Amino acid sequence: MELFREAATNWDARRAAVETHYQRRLDEIVRYADVQEPAAPQALGVLLVLPPEAT
Repeated sequence: MELFREAATNWDARRAAVETHYQRRLDEIVRYADVQEPAAPQALGVLLVLPPEAT
């Protein structure tokens, strides 16, 4: 009989869980949307290493 018993759904708890998930997701999106200004570009150096017979 336990297998066929219908479980009662607590709709208020489910709504609260969905609302909590929704608010956390919005907070996460706001954190990712808040982008810092990029730093000034830095000069890059280049080092070429060639075998001795190539020069």
